[in-house]
Amino acid sequence: MRKYDTAVIGGGLAGLAGAAALAAAGRRVVVLEQYSVLGGSTHVFRRKGRWEWQVGVHHLPDCGPNGDIPTVLRGLGLGEHITFEPMDRTGYERYVFPDLVFDAPADWDEFTHRLTALFPRERRALERFLKVVREVGSALDRVPAADVAAIAGRLGHHARLATLSTTEVMDLHGLSDRLRVLLSLSPGGSMNCPPDRLPFAGFATFWNVFISGGSWFPHGGGQVFSANLARVVEQFGGEVVTGAFAEEILVENGRATGVRLRGGATYAADSVVCTADIKKTYASLIPAAAREPEHARRVANYRMATPFFNAFLGAEVDLPALYPNRDHFSMPTWASFADIEELLRYRDGENAEAWIDRVRPVLPAYVHCSNLKDPTNTRYAPAGSSSLEVMFPVRLDYRLWDTAPADRRDHEYSRNPTYRFVKEALTDVMIERATDVLPELEGAITHREAATPMTQERYTQSSEGSSYGIEWNTRQSGFLRPDARTHVDGLFLAGASCRSGPSTEGVLLSGVAAAGAVLGRDLLSEFRAGRPLVPAGSVPAVPVDWDPLAAAKPRRPRPERRAPDLSEVDTSA
Repeated sequence: MRKYDTAVIGGGLAGLAGAAALAAAGRRVVVLEQYSVLGGSTHVFRRKGRWEWQVGVHHLPDCGPNGDIPTVLRGLGLGEHITFEPMDRTGYERYVFPDLVFDAPADWDEFTHRLTALFPRERRALERFLKVVREVGSALDRVPAADVAAIAGRLGHHARLATLSTTEVMDLHGLSDRLRVLLSLSPGGSMNCPPDRLPFAGFATFWNVFISGGSWFPHGGGQVFSANLARVVEQFGGEVVTGAFAEEILVENGRATGVRLRGGATYAADSVVCTADIKKTYASLIPAAAREPEHARRVANYRMATPFFNAFLGAEVDLPALYPNRDHFSMPTWASFADIEELLRYRDGENAEAWIDRVRPVLPAYVHCSNLKDPTNTRYAPAGSSSLEVMFPVRLDYRLWDTAPADRRDHEYSRNPTYRFVKEALTDVMIERATDVLPELEGAITHREAATPMTQERYTQSSEGSSYGIEWNTRQSGFLRPDARTHVDGLFLAGASCRSGPSTEGVLLSGVAAAGAVLGRDLLSEFRAGRPLVPAGSVPAVPVDWDPLAAAKPRRPRPERRAPDLSEVDTSA
């Protein structure tokens, strides 16, 4: 048994950010990560020594000097180590519909001008609606410790609108069906919630941070977050242990006292920060005797965010030489997010072939190309080639895939003929969608693989394969989401299910909030005021040839049970 001030369960962005803050504040910290690669949904993986893909980092909001992500990084001494490439401000996203193409600019006046030019009959309603979006978005703050009274004062007479769904506010402004689909596409997809459930507050905040602050991508890819945060943890005496599968949070006399791993190793601690799946935390990690029925029922009833199907492609075409730094949405129809969600439901008695035939015409896709966004990293693809990820959200229904939940299935499920058929058929559709918006891909794709909702469930132990935690909907947003503090003294939460919500920014903020709760300090306010925990220049520079993926791998012998290395195993399972 080893003794620490704080044990952190999970070496993803939330756990490492919280651990870095705690270590820098003088706490003896240990991070327990079940995999052999740090990073969670911010990690990367490679194939054949030629290709590299992101798992979860695709675009980030407002990474200019005053954005919250750079502010947190400066607070942890990493402001000069993690930097960002701005995406094309004249059109950081392109939406391609059958009869319309729209480029979203990072400028409110130009954004409004382009939309009203496309929808001239709705000019007045659209201008009023966007004015409200801008005012509500600029009044809100994703920070968990935000001053509610101050926010309400800034919202003024718009306070009631912030609590409604996006659809309800669009109804009040009389927007047409097509305009609703276009405006909901990026926030609904990025926050993974259709407008009839997406809070207008979240919709407005999303548009405001991207249009006002721009869209960005980290130099070197998503792995730079975990690799650098781990450096801070270890620089200040903390430990990072990989292959450490947490099996139980130890609780004595109503207080968290440590973590027991699968295999029996125990880490005693005065406090525990848990970033694991929220449902499994309350159903499995917290001992039965320490659970409160009311909390357990509430958590069990949370709606999880829809997981994704991801196709990873390698193409022998130089997309950066042909296109500006932007993302693409490939939309084969004008069907709404809610309609597509309903169409994708697996129906009783349906077989996999019938489901594919039915959904193929309506499946949308988000198309991301790392080396289009980041010219500093040569690992994404060979010279003259490009690595792409093409994805869409789909609920995990085991009947469709002819398999079972992770805790009941054999890991040979990926050899199941039905599973393989659905995976390959959906990959074909994603290639079609990518080619629709990037026609140069025709005949140029030389590598393809896919990750399904079961892949996410298997490797991250997330309920229903969700990478976004609980859904950010009107019943599960803001103060209706879990706080950093729990009913167990000394047990704190961080991650996508907490108050700051999903996405890279939300998860990063949740880790800092959890560390602040442990320390009894409002760390983000300190960082915003220019009071860092780690002064600039304190973290040593890395060599020019530094590899963040190698830096995120184990640096000590693994415990009894070896977890899979996500950069080596076939994540297409």
